[in-house]
Amino acid sequence: MGFGQVITGDIIGTVTDPSGATIPGATVRVTNTGTQLTRKTETNTAGDYSFTLLPTGTYSISIEATGFKAYKLAEVPLSSAQRARVNARLEVAISRRLWKYQRLNRCCRQTVRPSAVPSRRKLSRRFLSTAGILSIWLRYNPG
Repeated sequence: MGFGQVITGDIIGTVTDPSGATIPGATVRVTNTGTQLTRKTETNTAGDYSFTLLPTGTYSISIEATGFKAYKLAEVPLSSAQRARVNARLEVAISRRLWKYQRLNRCCRQTVRPSAVPSRRKLSRRFLSTAGILSIWLRYNPG
């Protein structure tokens, strides 16, 4: 009885954050660059993923997880009976809103001198002055 030739391989790995903690639930995609065959999985609770019985060829790998920058790796060669390990360390992503807040916060960290804040009396005079001008304008510009 003869045995057939193995023409597949596996890609496995672990996904971690910058501190080395594993990331469960990350979406991992492998794409055969020659045939465009794509397979998708999610990391388990230990941050591990595996793709078994992949046809030999060259693969690209992309990994996405909420709160992290997307990870992409091109040109992962896979030969027959090979078990390629591709571990990924994802970088934390800063959202555009948080980035704007940090810039605004950095710009506005100035000490305000009490003399720079108008007193209540000055504010009242400004309001009455503006109200007076408005009432005169309305009197001469009805409707």
